[in-house]
Amino acid sequence: MIKKNNYNTWIVLSLLIFISCGKNKKQNTVTSNESQLINSEKPESIIKDSVTYYNGNQKVIEITEGEYFGFMFETNGQQFNWRMENAIDDSYHYVSESYEPQPDHVEEVSNGIQLFTFKSLKKGKTKIVFQSKDSKEKKIIQIHIK
Repeated sequence: MIKKNNYNTWIVLSLLIFISCGKNKKQNTVTSNESQLINSEKPESIIKDSVTYYNGNQKVIEITEGEYFGFMFETNGQQFNWRMENAIDDSYHYVSESYEPQPDHVEEVSNGIQLFTFKSLKKGKTKIVFQSKDSKEKKIIQIHIK
């Protein structure tokens, strides 16, 4: 009786492990709200995964100490088209940079968005400068941390 229960438990656990190791096709992709944000010429923002992302058309943003914030830019293919031009100072922390493809073209090279994510560390004023690698366009954003 004990051996049969151990064998059945082993079979069930093996099946669960096998199923959980399957290929997960779900990926982060660009949503319609994100596409509208990066294509807007107005300063706009959205909240995604508890982070406020801006489209880079702002001259000044105001955030609170300890807040996560970021910027979204359109990419040409899966290349990172934007880069930070200035050095990071002690008023914010660089968290990550990532790429998300368009939802219709997840498996192929396509345009998408490049996300920069930061966390504010202390009150004060600073700035972040982004530069496009292709057009040499610059976006200078003043950041006021309350």
